[in-house]
Amino acid sequence: MDQMVIEIPRINDDPQDFSTLFNIWSQVNNCHQDVRFDFSRCGFLRPNAVAFLGGLARLIESRMGKVMFNWNTMHNRPVMTNRCQNGFAGQFGYPSSGWDGNSIPYREDLNLAMNSIMDYLTFNWIGKGWVHVSDRLRDAIAGKMWEIYNNAFEHSGSQIGVFSCGQHFP
Repeated sequence: MDQMVIEIPRINDDPQDFSTLFNIWSQVNNCHQDVRFDFSRCGFLRPNAVAFLGGLARLIESRMGKVMFNWNTMHNRPVMTNRCQNGFAGQFGYPSSGWDGNSIPYREDLNLAMNSIMDYLTFNWIGKGWVHVSDRLRDAIAGKMWEIYNNAFEHSGSQIGVFSCGQHFP
């Protein structure tokens, strides 16, 4: 089977960056090829792009395509370090022990598992100590985020699940 190469540029969270993500999606949406992601031009990768790429990879795989993340093209060490820290690189074939540093771990949820998601939100997101809040406020904020997960499952109709991660920028 032929292989399509998708070059991943620097992706932040400006409107044009979301256009970039949608352009990447449109390149592979109706494609029935294997896909290789090349990071040669990637100097920064915001967590929203990481979650998006994880979902896109699982979509390609659900259509019987193969996905390869060409990790040796990721020349920006801080970007690669964070992909290892948040567990994304390990999920997609890069040998990594995973240390979360200033990362909120990459996560794939195929089903709505309330306890698991709430633990993630409570302890790996708001409860990491980056923001000092009371336990009550922490739980209230995590509860609001749970609603976003719930809505994603309820309204997306996704066959491949919900993808998330984050990063604390001190």
